[in-house]
Amino acid sequence: MANAHPGRLASLTILSRPHPLSFRRALKEDADQKHRSRHHGKFLEPDTADKLLADDARSMRQGLFGQDPASVEKHLGVLGSREALEAALAWYRSNKGLSGEFGTIKVPTLYIWGDQDATVGSAAAHGTGEFVSAAYTMEVLPGVGHFVMDQGAARATDLMLAHIRKHQV
Repeated sequence: MANAHPGRLASLTILSRPHPLSFRRALKEDADQKHRSRHHGKFLEPDTADKLLADDARSMRQGLFGQDPASVEKHLGVLGSREALEAALAWYRSNKGLSGEFGTIKVPTLYIWGDQDATVGSAAAHGTGEFVSAAYTMEVLPGVGHFVMDQGAARATDLMLAHIRKHQV
């Protein structure tokens, strides 16, 4: 949307996920990113949902990377059924290999990334700016992992509101 139809957006805010081309490059060139993304292949397997939900969702509980127990229960309240988890896994299955065509982001962009993100490494995150042709700001939240709105909600909200105010319609 930010590339093909930039006139429809006043701005863009991205949490955690880098630009697909930056991520694709990091997967090819950065051993750290390959290691961080090793779960992507497993998510393509047809029995993944059953494995993740087995034993009271033990694998999911362990994979929520440093979340407090209340946040884990909230995540499981949303993704704890097979149907909901299959819908979430469909994102990985449809983006297999990041083989789609992606262009440059053409609207003012705020990218918020936590420096403790277990799934998105520094190379992919810091490379995102190369794929934005409009005003670009990257904010790194110290001590925050992949789940920015669970671990750094107040700071992320302040950043987003400032970005929206700066780039109004």
